[in-house]
Amino acid sequence: MRVSDVQALTGNEHCERFLADLARRNYFTYRLSPRERVYEYHPLFREFLLARLRQTHTSVQLRRLQSDARGCSMSPDWRKTRQICGVRPPIGKR
Repeated sequence: MRVSDVQALTGNEHCERFLADLARRNYFTYRLSPRERVYEYHPLFREFLLARLRQTHTSVQLRRLQSDARGCSMSPDWRKTRQICGVRPPIGKR
């Protein structure tokens, strides 16, 4: 996840500090590049977060979140990000 994409999706201006802190403390979050602000969750942590999201949001809210994620200006690695977030690419792009 690029920090700029997470900021655009969540509206949280402090998400870089949060992600960096998770990575520094080895809390299932890794910085992928020392040059770029790109992070990745450990697969088990990602699955936990997705399960929690499904428990706390309605299907309408989840579809809205997925739609918002599709609208973000994403990196060349957006295909992987979509997979991680459970966002399906538009028809014709699959």
